[in-house]
Amino acid sequence: MNDIDCTDSDGPHTVQMGMEIPAPTGTMAITNSTCTDCNLSGGTIAIGTVSGTGGTIEYSTDNGATWSSSLPVYDQDGPAQTILASVLSVSGCRSGSVQVGVTEPGECMTPAAPTGSLAITNSTCTDCSLSGGSIAIGTVSGMGGTLEYSTDNGAVWSSSLPLYDQNGPAQTILASVISANGCRSNSVQVGVTEPGECTSSTATPNVSLDIINSTCNSCMVGGGSITIAGAS
Repeated sequence: MNDIDCTDSDGPHTVQMGMEIPAPTGTMAITNSTCTDCNLSGGTIAIGTVSGTGGTIEYSTDNGATWSSSLPVYDQDGPAQTILASVLSVSGCRSGSVQVGVTEPGECMTPAAPTGSLAITNSTCTDCSLSGGSIAIGTVSGMGGTLEYSTDNGAVWSSSLPLYDQNGPAQTILASVISANGCRSNSVQVGVTEPGECTSSTATPNVSLDIINSTCNSCMVGGGSITIAGAS
């Protein structure tokens, strides 16, 4: 029977192979993180069914380069962690290591910005009334989520097309894509409205009239007239 070398506080010594520390068994209870509102959270690592005898269970997430008796801290953002476990005896002998868990952190995928432009028909003035303005989707398209629009520089978003303001002011329309996990793409300008105008003069006309009043001649009224003497 071969011997193995171990080291403890009393210095190096040998232990017979028959006294080897058995490797731990079982698996860890791992809850992986998920993406909600474009934030990763919820990842945990618990001991699960991992158990060992002959010493203290230790864990490593760097392929055995370093060991700790504390459970690993879950990395919410990744990368994935391959967790090994072994048993360290009081005499400094370490068992073989076994894989007891692998984390699979969630991902928050941000969609690509939409492309294209809206089909905008601007209002016009007819009989001093503005009408006819409309906004249609045109060639705007996006992938990875829901198209949304904003007319206030991104403060508020809606999946409904904006309503055309017949009377103005002009509307600068942005579009973006929001994914199911709440990640929003960059926004792009997809249209600008240019409402028509009904312009009326506000100046008071300056007119002087030359009036000749009618007179009665032989019991007949006549001779009255109105002519423009000057106007501006």
